[in-house]
Amino acid sequence: MNTAGKVVIGLLVVGGIAAAVMLSSPSEAHAADKPPLPPPPVPPQPGPAVAPGSQPAGDAESGGIVTVPPLSQPGGGSVVVAPPPGPVPSSTPGGVTIPTPGGGSVTVPPSALPQVTQTPGGGTVVTLPGGGGQIALPAIPGAPTQAPTAPAGGGTISVPPLVVTAAGEPTAPADTIAVVQTMLGQEGNNTSWRSAAVPGLADWQRARGLGADSKFGMGTALRMAQEIGAIPIVRAWPTGSFREGHWLPDYKASLMQIAQTKTGAHRQLLEESAAREAGQGFGTPAKPILTPISLEG
Repeated sequence: MNTAGKVVIGLLVVGGIAAAVMLSSPSEAHAADKPPLPPPPVPPQPGPAVAPGSQPAGDAESGGIVTVPPLSQPGGGSVVVAPPPGPVPSSTPGGVTIPTPGGGSVTVPPSALPQVTQTPGGGTVVTLPGGGGQIALPAIPGAPTQAPTAPAGGGTISVPPLVVTAAGEPTAPADTIAVVQTMLGQEGNNTSWRSAAVPGLADWQRARGLGADSKFGMGTALRMAQEIGAIPIVRAWPTGSFREGHWLPDYKASLMQIAQTKTGAHRQLLEESAAREAGQGFGTPAKPILTPISLEG
């Protein structure tokens, strides 16, 4: 084949290859120019159930806040959850150290803790942290206003007994107490208690508008019952009252009526006084008093 023929065949072959390239798919021709497809999305994984009204638990070890959903039981009762065994919070001069589940600890500084201060009057003031204000607690009636101080060299502390007076219980006048103590002391003598002189009795009667005859009769006893509960046995009865028979029950009934208007120890002692009165001062000689009474009951 001559040179011209070889050239024509070469052009045809080259043209065929070109035509084959031209007849290929446009999408295949540009496939190399497209970016790669992204991977398929991962479906969401199911998480822990969250009770209504609560929040999911955070990571306690990383410093998050763990919210515990409300606990309940059938019937509406409460559920008491005991703390797990392990370290407990401890108090140090730098605050309160609280252990964490991860083995570490968190120290709350003193500035974040409530401050408790005792007032001179015995009360207590609690200052809340963060400018939360103060809570004033009143003093307890009868409690000491200051704590006892231990001796410098150690030893024991003597604390006086706490004396509590019942509310509304009046204190008897001093002259009433003196006369009653004298008469109750005389009642221990079985032979002369009725005729023994009572110093101060006439002055006591005069000060209250009674006849100052130094005789302890029903009128004086009922007037004394208004001021004190321990009443001595009546020493002077009206002439012939023993035979008439109504003076003793009438006096005891009047004493009980006064007792109903009193409270506490005063009322109790008046009831005991009425119960022990048996007319021991009737007749001669006076009968011994077998049921003594005292100002303390």
